[in-house]
This record gives sequence, C-alpha cells and structure tokens, in this order.
Amino acid sequence: MNEMKETRKSVDRSPAYPIIDLEAAITRARVIYEREGKNPVHVTTVLSDWGFPEGQRGGKGYRTVSALLKFGLLQSERLGSKGHRKVALTRRALSVILEPREDSSDRMQAVREAALTPKIHQAMWEKYGSSLPSDIELRKWLITEKDFSESGAKSFIKEYRNTARYAKLGEGTEEAEKPEESSPPIPPQPQPRANGSRDSALRQTDSAIPQADLKPGNHRDLQIPLVGKTAEVRLPYPMTQAEWDLMVSILNAMKPGLVTGLESEED
Repeated sequence: MNEMKETRKSVDRSPAYPIIDLEAAITRARVIYEREGKNPVHVTTVLSDWGFPEGQRGGKGYRTVSALLKFGLLQSERLGSKGHRKVALTRRALSVILEPREDSSDRMQAVREAALTPKIHQAMWEKYGSSLPSDIELRKWLITEKDFSESGAKSFIKEYRNTARYAKLGEGTEEAEKPEESSPPIPPQPQPRANGSRDSALRQTDSAIPQADLKPGNHRDLQIPLVGKTAEVRLPYPMTQAEWDLMVSILNAMKPGLVTGLESEED
C-alpha cells in the first residue's frame, strides 16, 4: 500500500489548482443559481444540476466543485459525522452573476479578486505579474520551484492564461486582446446639412466624445459646428431616450424665436 502511494505521488505530485478556468467556473455558478437560488444544497445535488452521471462524480465532478471553492465562488459546510457537505454561492459569486453589465467596475473587481484567490494563482501573479514568459519557461518554474508534474504544469498554464485573459489581469497572456489605445482617435466633426435637423447634428457630435469621460453623473459641454459659427450646449450623462426626446421637442418649440428666415424656408 505504501509503495502504491509513493508511486502515485511521484507520477502526479502537482499542488492543488482549479481544474477549470474562471469563466467556466462562473458559468457553473450561474447554473447553481438558476436551479437552486441562494440556498445551501448538497454537493451531489450540484453535480446533478451540472449533468454529471451518478457513477462519474468521484473525479472530475468533485474537482469542479473544488475549483469553485478555490475561486471563492462557493462556500461549504460539513454536516454530521459522515462529513456530508452542502455548498452555497458566495456573495462574490452573486455579485458577478447577477450584474447584467459584464464590464461594470464592481463586477470586474469581483472577477479579478476571484482570479487571484487560488494560492497558486497568487504565486504566479507575484512572480510574473502581467508579463508572463513562454510556456516552456513557465513549465520549468512550476516543475522546479512549485513541485508540479509535467502534465500538471501544462494543464495549469492553460487554465491560468485563460483566467488571466478573462479577468483582464494584464497583457502577458498568449493570444491576448490588444490593449485599447489610451487616446482614442477623434472621428471627423459632423458636417451640417442644409435641410438637416439640429438634433441629428447633436447625435453625430456625441460620437466624438471620448468614452473614458462618459461616466454617470457627468456633464458634457458640446461644441456643435455650424456654418460660420459654433453652438455650445451642456448635456447631462447618461440621458434616457425619453429625456432626449423631451429636449428635442423643447428645442423645436423654441425654434421660431431662434431661427431667422423660418417662414421663407417653410414656403
């Protein structure tokens, strides 16, 4: 028996790491919420919700539950002397899966915290930050310094890169998306049309506003180019469609007092 344990340890001696990446773990958490809500449920119920057959839960199924625990998306408690467990979604998991805007700052903060919760993820981040070296170099470090097996290192590198990319931890992942330009190019100013409406010019000019400045509660001072002159207007952000329509209708009502030659144009 001891020889079998020693043999197994020499073949697969990798430290614990999530068997699935963070995006997949969040998808699993969402399934739990849709089936069970916020209620604590038995692990076997979770595995059933995920579609694991009863006879195939001992390996990948329980390791998948363990991955959600490592990311801080699940919390567990043991029940009774036999050690039966129930798990429930954490507040972090709920803040991620219930936020409709995937790019909201609160959601992304929770996602990044989850990405760096596993201890081996913390070690990777502390060692390399956002500038990961090649897979070859990573495997050498994991095997020699962190006691990973060859297959374990390969599997973990793939999981970590996917998680780092999903959580937008940095630019050091393979095939990572190119970073956005710090100063997005300003599109050409809209040209007024002879018979065009003032509100259409406002809509076109809005596209030239740097998106980084568009934050709830802000006001935007817009300069709208006209023929030989410039109109200035201050708008709140964000505006609802109803507010926009109301503003346009008020401008149209003020039109007779602002526009010269109106009668000749209408004739």
